[in-house]
Amino acid sequence: MLARRVLEIAAAGALTLALGTSLAIASADDAIRGRQGCMKAHGKTVGELFSMFKGEKAYDNAAVQATLTEMDAACADWDKWWGSDAQKGETLKTWAKPEVWSDPDGFAAAGKAFYDKYLAIKATTDEAGFKATLPEFANTCKGCHERYRRPKE
Repeated sequence: MLARRVLEIAAAGALTLALGTSLAIASADDAIRGRQGCMKAHGKTVGELFSMFKGEKAYDNAAVQATLTEMDAACADWDKWWGSDAQKGETLKTWAKPEVWSDPDGFAAAGKAFYDKYLAIKATTDEAGFKATLPEFANTCKGCHERYRRPKE
C-alpha cells in the first residue's frame, strides 16, 4: 500500500516538478502540516516497532501490521504535499530542504529505498524476520533525512 504509493508519488512528484505545476492542495501550510503529520507517524511507528525489537514489548505481528497501517493512513495524501508551491509555508516552517525540489530523482530514489524496506518489514511474519529487517527499514529514514531534511531550530 504505502510502498507502492511512495513510488507512484515519487514519479508524480518528479513529473510535477518538471512541469512546474503542483497537485491540488488548499495551501502551502496545509501541505506542510500534512508532511509533518506523516513524519510524526513515521517516528511513532519506528518507536513502537523498536520497542518490540529491544524486547520492551513482546513481539506481536498483528501489532506490527496495525502500526504500519496507521502510518499508511497518516501518509495517504503524500502526493499532494510536495508541489513546488509548498516549498515554503505562509505561516508554518518546513523542515524540508530545497533539495527535495532541486533533486527530484534523488528524492524519488530515497522514497523507493523506503518503500522497498517498508514492503520487507510488512512481509515479515515472525520475530526473527522482523528483527532482521527492522534496522534496514529504520535506516531508510536516516538516508532521506540527511539529504532532504534540515534540523529543527
